[in-house]
Amino acid sequence: MLEAAAVTAILGLMLVAVWTTMQAVQRKTPTAADAEQQSVARAEAALYGYALAHFRLPAPDEQIPSPNRLGFVEGQFPRSLLGERVTMRYLVHQSLVNPPAAIYQADPLHLAGGLIPARARADINGLDLCLGLITREQAGTALPGGMRLAFALQEATPQIKAVPQIWVGGGDSGTPPADISLDTRTRGFSELAAKLGCFDKLSRISADVKSAAVLADLVKLAQLGVEYKALGVKGAEESLTNLRWRKANWSVGIATYALGTVLTIVQMGTSPAALASGVTNLAAWATAISGIGILLKYTDDSIPKAEDGLSAAKDALTTAQQYQAQLESLRNAAALRVDQLQNKGLNP
Repeated sequence: MLEAAAVTAILGLMLVAVWTTMQAVQRKTPTAADAEQQSVARAEAALYGYALAHFRLPAPDEQIPSPNRLGFVEGQFPRSLLGERVTMRYLVHQSLVNPPAAIYQADPLHLAGGLIPARARADINGLDLCLGLITREQAGTALPGGMRLAFALQEATPQIKAVPQIWVGGGDSGTPPADISLDTRTRGFSELAAKLGCFDKLSRISADVKSAAVLADLVKLAQLGVEYKALGVKGAEESLTNLRWRKANWSVGIATYALGTVLTIVQMGTSPAALASGVTNLAAWATAISGIGILLKYTDDSIPKAEDGLSAAKDALTTAQQYQAQLESLRNAAALRVDQLQNKGLNP
């Protein structure tokens, strides 16, 4: 019984070891389907790289208008793109192969006061491609499930060039033989835009445009503040000038009344009537001189205060001008950043 138990245990361990080894081998050995999926993945990565470098997608080799999808071309995947012979089928929207002229503007509504120039570019860049993808996503014809197709790849297992193709959305191109499996990978316009980094770049530009627009509005408000402070300086200058002229006028008035007093005193001794009239005139002159003296003293005391007010108004104007200059510098920097981003396209 002990010997039988030992033999049974050994056989069980051997069966477990063999089973585990077989499972590991099966997991590590690539099947034809695995190779097919890897091939499609390499082709898709090559398309993304081509789009980043050329701002469009390549045309298929031996391309023909797609019989199943209007506006698409299809054919063999470009041999030059992977540097090897491929039998993969490739379907792509015509607008991505031959894109229109440059259409992207960072600030078409002139939110930043026209400070961000509208580009008159002859060559498209990545942002034009991004805008085209987003436009197609909004206006394109959706497949069942809601996807708007940008391109599709299809690989057959085993790889046979003449295998009938069944593109998504078209069912009149035949059925593959029983021993053939097809790996079809489709990508929509929004998927392609996300893969190329369009949304990140466009959101950064949009944020900078809004920042420049806000700063442009703040510059306008700061300009109004400068104009208001300038009016304050002008008012303070006029007030000081008026006080100085008033002081001069009061001084002339006192001198005039003093001269009249002297003449009155001279004339008082000529006759009794002149004496009586002179006493009355002296009282009037004294009252006038006293009143003008009070006004002169008040005016003279007000001049330093007016001078201080003018100095404060000038300081406030200088501060407002410096604030405006700072805002203009920030606005110009934001606009320049937007300009640089839209010139780079999708480049780092």
